[in-house]
Amino acid sequence: MAIVLVVLTFLLIYVLLLCKRGNDLENLLFSLVLLGIIFVMLTELLGWFQLFSHRFLVASLLLINVVLFVILLGYRDKCVLLLGNYRETLKVILRFLRMNSHLKVFMYFVAFVLGVTLCIALISPPNTWDSMTYHMGRVMHWIQNETISFYPTNILRQLYMTPFSEYVIANLYVLWGSDRFSNMVQWVSMLGSLLGVFLIAKKLVSNSAAWMLSVIFCATIPMGLLQSSSTQTDYVTSLWLVILVYVLLRLREKFEWFYIWMLGGAIGLAFLTKPTAYIFSFPFLVLQLRRLFGKVSVTSILKSVAIIVGFVLLLNAGFYCRNWITFSWVLGPKNNIALVQSKMSGAMFLSNVLKNISFHVATPFTGFNSFVYRSIVSFHKWIGISINDKRLTFGNTKFAVTFSRDEDVAGNPLHFYIVFLCLLFSIFLRKFRVYALSLVGGYLLYCYLLKWQPWGSRLQLPLFVLASPFVGAITYALIGKFRKALFVYIISYMLIFSGFPYLLYGSPRPILGKRSVLIVKKLDIMFAKRPDLEVPYVRACKFLLSRCVNNIGLFIGGDSWEYPVWFICRHDDIHIFHVGVRNVSRKIPRPVSLKIGGIFLVDRSIDSGKRLFSDYKKIYQFGRVRILLKK
Repeated sequence: MAIVLVVLTFLLIYVLLLCKRGNDLENLLFSLVLLGIIFVMLTELLGWFQLFSHRFLVASLLLINVVLFVILLGYRDKCVLLLGNYRETLKVILRFLRMNSHLKVFMYFVAFVLGVTLCIALISPPNTWDSMTYHMGRVMHWIQNETISFYPTNILRQLYMTPFSEYVIANLYVLWGSDRFSNMVQWVSMLGSLLGVFLIAKKLVSNSAAWMLSVIFCATIPMGLLQSSSTQTDYVTSLWLVILVYVLLRLREKFEWFYIWMLGGAIGLAFLTKPTAYIFSFPFLVLQLRRLFGKVSVTSILKSVAIIVGFVLLLNAGFYCRNWITFSWVLGPKNNIALVQSKMSGAMFLSNVLKNISFHVATPFTGFNSFVYRSIVSFHKWIGISINDKRLTFGNTKFAVTFSRDEDVAGNPLHFYIVFLCLLFSIFLRKFRVYALSLVGGYLLYCYLLKWQPWGSRLQLPLFVLASPFVGAITYALIGKFRKALFVYIISYMLIFSGFPYLLYGSPRPILGKRSVLIVKKLDIMFAKRPDLEVPYVRACKFLLSRCVNNIGLFIGGDSWEYPVWFICRHDDIHIFHVGVRNVSRKIPRPVSLKIGGIFLVDRSIDSGKRLFSDYKKIYQFGRVRILLKK
């Protein structure tokens, strides 16, 4: 029950902000920012002293809650008044819902989406590919080592990838004792993003139908529905970027230092969550701050920049330093295969733009998809670029146009067409041009810097979330006065119906059907993307446990599934380490030094570790998995 301390911390921060500032809705977002900062500081500080354990984490949260409660005692009179204000707020909401049956339907649908995705998030164990390889793997190593310091690993992404989401997951895991709440990080981020989209829409246009269209648009993004119950990081990134944009809009109305502090916190957390945040935030910061700084003094500009940069460095310093020491660069290996390494020509840029759009034009009709594919290939021949040019394509992947409801590759077709039309119409609406340019700029910068990759649709989720209030505002500005809000309601219902297949039958965690998370066993859910590995992993791990092997060495590939080994072998006396490491992390000393009793081998050959295996003569085969034991 120690996890209640996290909820209590959030509530105390929220009440404190209400007492000091009022304006209850935006303070929910700012409470998330402050809670995120607390998670980062706790994880870094406890990890620095190798104290990242249940005892010290609970003690730290208790201390924070006591401090917050003592501060709140000075506002006890305001707290009493807040209770009365909330009763009035509830009455206003109930009156608002009675006024419009369409808005009531929309709110019920959003509640239904949140309920279904919450159910999936709580029932399902982590089962995305990245969770199996590095998201959850790094979390388990941190918990075992009681520090977030680097360690030798065959999966380098466990070290250099931005760690904020995993920081939170690790804290929740330590407090609860299992991965029950690991998917909740993305779910809470979706909830916060919906609130942020609503608040941004209120700043862009003054119409309740447009606000609800914005929320419905965000709540029905196919990739968002699929990711909201996972341990991916794109919705967490979306949350911080939504808060960033909202704060920028608030600063345009009124310059306040509190908003500058929140802006710095949101930027710092976004950068610590995913590298795409650097790309998508840049146009918004440049275009919005340029307009803002034209209204304030030079001194205020310099102070604001210092605060923002200070927050970014404070929150990312530990991550930057560890990467610099190991890889000589703050974001990891300089030769990152996801980045475009060669000089970008006009033809290459057009290729990336077109191929990244193709994610969102695929349909369930293979004939249409084949037509789109042939058209794109023909265009590439015309501009003299190979469709699978190594300079523009991630690894050995091949370009394709396919329809899917999988969380890694699903497109957002209806949402894409709506955004595209709104961007065209924004040319004639001067009020929204800066916002439109920021969205387009973020997408073009993404295409300029990153190679095409089959899971690119997932990386683009923050852009669709940020486009949600823009769609609501543009739609109402164009047709909101014609037959009142009829067309806004029609578009909203179209979005609702388009979202149901992804919500109920999305892969790999459907809530309906033969593979429903309500009826399938936990291990079956975990191996949904690799069912061929379930039996070998289970048999191999149970064999190690039956032989009383407490210290397990992992001799695995750079993209192998690691977390299931932790999940199946979970026990207080079990320690798991990587062995036979040949990358740059091999020089890093292990935080804990123990003798390896058995080796779990998958996706590697025994010949590649002859020296390592000289003492291990007994080999047991379990499908693709081999177990090596000493004589």
